[in-house]
Amino acid sequence: GVDSVFIGVQAAMRIMIPQRYGSIVNISSVSSLRAGTASGAYGAAKAALNQFSQCAAMEAAPHNVRINVVAPGAVDTPGLNAATGKNEHVKKVIADAIPMQRAATPEEISAAICFLGSDESSFITGVVLPVDGGKTPQLYVPSFDITNLDNQAEDR
Repeated sequence: GVDSVFIGVQAAMRIMIPQRYGSIVNISSVSSLRAGTASGAYGAAKAALNQFSQCAAMEAAPHNVRINVVAPGAVDTPGLNAATGKNEHVKKVIADAIPMQRAATPEEISAAICFLGSDESSFITGVVLPVDGGKTPQLYVPSFDITNLDNQAEDR
């Protein structure tokens, strides 16, 4: 959990601060940003990782060392298969609840990690970046589509 991230960041900063250059990208989860059933301990641990990373980013910033976090949502991996019992219907329900209508690929998560680790993000630090197809900012109201006039009340 958070202990391993703390130890890893501490070790990396011992090298990066004296050289006055570096980038650390920690991996969290969108569960750290939004509540969900049966995910309290997991979400709390990932939220602690986010907070630690942001505090460390503030300490490292004057030394030109950047620390950011990628927070993946649903990713099409063996882990998602295990969590859903390889049930295609459950995987479809999860995908349909994501604004982009699908889970991420591992390559999409790695692209975000590579970006934050590269010089292309040289002025970005202390960020928790959700990579979740729009799920985190989504305001979800079941069975209501504002773009569909059939949902609107007839008595105005």
